[in-house]
Amino acid sequence: LYNQVEENTSEVKYRQVGTEIWEEGLSFSWDPIYGALSGSIFNLKADTTYEVEIQVNQSDEIKDYSFEFTTNPDSPPIDPSKVYYLSEIYNGGQLDLEALNIFGSPEGYAKIIGDGAIISPDEGDLAAVNIGRQSYVMLENLTIRGGLRYGIFADRTHNIWIKGCDIAEFGRTAYEYRGGKAYSSAESSSPINYDSGIYLEKSGIAVIEGCEIHNPNLGANHWGNGHPNGANAIQMWAYHPDVEKRGQFIIRNNRLYGSDDKRFNDVIEGRKNAWRVGGFVRDSAIYGNYIAYANDDLIEIDGGQQNVLVYDNEMEQGYAGISIAPNTLGPSYIFHNYIHNLGDETGKEWTAIKAGGLITKPGGKSYIIENYVNTNRNGIAASRVNNDSTFWLDVRNNIIVNHLKNNLVGLQVYDKEKYEKSSFINNIF
Repeated sequence: LYNQVEENTSEVKYRQVGTEIWEEGLSFSWDPIYGALSGSIFNLKADTTYEVEIQVNQSDEIKDYSFEFTTNPDSPPIDPSKVYYLSEIYNGGQLDLEALNIFGSPEGYAKIIGDGAIISPDEGDLAAVNIGRQSYVMLENLTIRGGLRYGIFADRTHNIWIKGCDIAEFGRTAYEYRGGKAYSSAESSSPINYDSGIYLEKSGIAVIEGCEIHNPNLGANHWGNGHPNGANAIQMWAYHPDVEKRGQFIIRNNRLYGSDDKRFNDVIEGRKNAWRVGGFVRDSAIYGNYIAYANDDLIEIDGGQQNVLVYDNEMEQGYAGISIAPNTLGPSYIFHNYIHNLGDETGKEWTAIKAGGLITKPGGKSYIIENYVNTNRNGIAASRVNNDSTFWLDVRNNIIVNHLKNNLVGLQVYDKEKYEKSSFINNIF
């Protein structure tokens, strides 16, 4: 809701069309960047029409807003004339959807179904599966082994659905190590980084569900050799050229893990961390996943976080759990996650939830609600963004248990700046 002021407050209620009982939603959050009240409504049914009423209390009047909307379905429409079994279209090497001219439409996605064959690209193929700029495509039950940099790659496309795929053994290997970091050749000036099981670049509107992404070819370095560089399970940059198609990414019910000797850099990583158009951008959700083995963050949603949700995930064995540093445009919501047993390959860890950068990269608010954190060091702490550790949080109903105490660690909340608008309500520390 635009054209608001910070002092305005809101009351939100919603109901399924045809029912009588109104449900209460969370109040909307103040967005200082666009002068708006913004928020999300949770736990709705798929493919269902709802009505919502929002009452905004202004200094001199009460203003009412009413909307009706229909949630997305749990599966896309499929064009029956564009259903392809892998054995019918694949003869080895890269599966290239652009070369095969496979794409769908809003009325029906094209669908490729794995039926036993393993996709094994040739040595120089950038990706095992190249979606390219094809849109309205569903990949289901593919087994993928290899890819010079990526298992699945797409560039500036939209409406992609990836379901039940098994992706492993992707990414470059080290030609040599310099200062503990891997390089792909003697001539390379940059360490190996950003190789991914799935990378959707400058794309929007995508679902990744029920996949298993594991065992990259190369493990990331740990912080003892500088900022980790290495592969990710999923890498996102949801900044599609068309503003209507930006964000809207769903990552749900996947198993994403490395191993103790081959850890990811971040398991889920966004590009352009400090940009408002970076990461998941807007209207996205990461939920129901098991995520493990990173030398940096297990989940990173840094950058644009306008109604980005992270919930119902189990996370372990990372240097940090969820990174929201910086939140350049909120609100984001972190709730119902189980974060435990943290630690990189050396056993070091920093914090379960990492924030920061409110002043230097303003200015989003994050909600931290009903999470269970049980780990050795910090529960919530800052990572400096342009030397700024400030964060803006609403922290309520969490259980945070820490086991080790030392200088700057063993704290449920480590907040150097103590930003006056943050709130901490009804937590067990």
